[in-house]
Amino acid sequence: MVDTHIKNGYRIAELLASEITGHKAALAPLSVVDADPDVTPTEDGAFTYHISHAAVNDHIATVYAHVEHIRVVIKLAATAAAETASDTEVCVCSDTDGRPSGQTIITIDNGAEVKRSLPIFESLAATITAEADDIINWYRLIITEYRRKPRAKLCAGDMRSSLRCRWWTTIIYYLNRN
Repeated sequence: MVDTHIKNGYRIAELLASEITGHKAALAPLSVVDADPDVTPTEDGAFTYHISHAAVNDHIATVYAHVEHIRVVIKLAATAAAETASDTEVCVCSDTDGRPSGQTIITIDNGAEVKRSLPIFESLAATITAEADDIINWYRLIITEYRRKPRAKLCAGDMRSSLRCRWWTTIIYYLNRN
């Protein structure tokens, strides 16, 4: 048994990045991007890297290295992450710190907690993958409907708002190009 715990924020961030990029199954859609290899942990937390999902065009989480721990700010699927975190021994920060709604912040205090936090990231990956699959199926449905209707009948009458109208117009434009 190990007598000491890793309490260096930089090293904990490295361990988490290694776990995320090293797993091939549930964590496969996740990747570490924009990593700062020369980061120096600070009391306020220094940006270390972003975590991205293959199905999303944006960062889903950001990792900050503190002197003795790391802070992970989860932006997408934050509710699923918070629910999963409540089932683990990982600390979820309170809602009183003034962060934007829709975010979950977890802290990982030592190297051993990295392994305990993996279900949170597996939940993130699964939730975002399921949402992306729903969107893809929705696009397929729209394209199928478009192809079934004569082009003259697919018009503003099929839309309910100006935003949807612009969106449909864009889809129709790209479908007509093919």
